[in-house]
Amino acid sequence: NGHLRIRAWEKQSDGSEKLIKDTFIKNLIVDVGKDTIMKRLGNMSGGGYVASIGVGDNTTAAAVGQTDLQASSNKVFKTVAGSDYVYTRPTLFISVDFGYSEANYTWNEVGLKDNNSVLIARQVDSSPLAKTTSKRAIVEWQLSI
Repeated sequence: NGHLRIRAWEKQSDGSEKLIKDTFIKNLIVDVGKDTIMKRLGNMSGGGYVASIGVGDNTTAAAVGQTDLQASSNKVFKTVAGSDYVYTRPTLFISVDFGYSEANYTWNEVGLKDNNSVLIARQVDSSPLAKTTSKRAIVEWQLSI
């Protein structure tokens, strides 16, 4: 079970930030993602842990057979910092903060990869964020069993 939350803030002229987006989307675990999760649980080769969150500008619908974000050039994955893994039973919260200078294009798709660069999940946002240098955003995956 999983959900994706995207929150974005826009810098105001006085230096403060105003919340401009708070979206909560049901997540799609792709086939190769299911494989890596199950292999990790079984302590088998090829199993990985969640390591990065990415955003891209492609609008192709999310499908279980996908193995990467669909954008060809406007996509970037950011490594999850150790302090950005939070477990509160029964949910694991994983997040990254995209600062003002990062991923400045329209975010149509969001993905989650493991430490072996295997795509775990992908989702398309029906109300995408038009990210600019005046905006920062936190992407958070919420995974539970």
